[in-house]
Amino acid sequence: MKPRSLGTCIIFSFVFLLFIPIMVGAANVGVSPGSFNMGQVVPGTTEVVDFYIVTASEETLLVQLEPETVIFDTVALKNNFSEENVLSWIDIINNPVELEPEYDVLETEGGNINSHRKVSFLLKIPRDAEPGDHMFKIKPIPLSDQGDIGNVGSKVVAITSVKVMFKVPGDAVRKGAILDVELGNDNENSVEIKTYFQNTGSVTISAKGLQRLYDKEGNLVGELQLAKKYIEPKQIATFKGILSTKGIEAEDYDVYTIIDYGTGEIEKSSKITLSKATTMAIKQEGDMTIFILIILILIVSIIIYRRAK
Repeated sequence: MKPRSLGTCIIFSFVFLLFIPIMVGAANVGVSPGSFNMGQVVPGTTEVVDFYIVTASEETLLVQLEPETVIFDTVALKNNFSEENVLSWIDIINNPVELEPEYDVLETEGGNINSHRKVSFLLKIPRDAEPGDHMFKIKPIPLSDQGDIGNVGSKVVAITSVKVMFKVPGDAVRKGAILDVELGNDNENSVEIKTYFQNTGSVTISAKGLQRLYDKEGNLVGELQLAKKYIEPKQIATFKGILSTKGIEAEDYDVYTIIDYGTGEIEKSSKITLSKATTMAIKQEGDMTIFILIILILIVSIIIYRRAK
């Protein structure tokens, strides 16, 4: 276990330049620093990381700290970034944190620092951690009701989270392939289009897609948005889109699919055949079921009638 401290000198930084009163009776809470890069870590080890919570409040405050993922859309796109969920690796020590006013008030350009406290957490890196850069945040959660915190403090407004970055050694590859596009379930007014996408890289990626349907003249007849999925290395994900078949003829169509995984995208052209046969079969099956039920009711009624006589 190796400690990684951010240094007490960072407490007295520009954090309080961000503090703006938001409501009467509310106190702003910040973290220092706003981000921290741990550098390269070793799989199978545990790191101790420190940062500070600071406030200008003159009252005692209670702050809950919660780890949260960093959405890939909000970070600079990097080819060696892993979107592996690391929240289970984090163990915050002594949570929630109580901030008590101090006798020695520190005056800064952004305002007075009336309380600060060092917070520590453990980062347990598993042996099978994916290679590449990882990132997460620890967010101060306000405990705003007196009923939540007993006799401690007033309302809290948390305005900053600490962003933690680290790197797992190894070859981080972000890559994927569209394996196939085919029709799925259908009904009278719509049909399901299933797209199979495999993560062929070495790190978890998030991917979303766009699908366009063209008739034989090249006219666009439908467009589908494929919702985002998180896909682990070598895993095959199935994207499903629902196409409305109202006004669309039963014939062959070209399907153009784009899967975007943040640092790249993959395209595939496919052909599907829309047919009314399946829908008609479903209708006929439903009609046949009703017909059989009617026959059974008639037979049972006749048997009961004869026994009654």
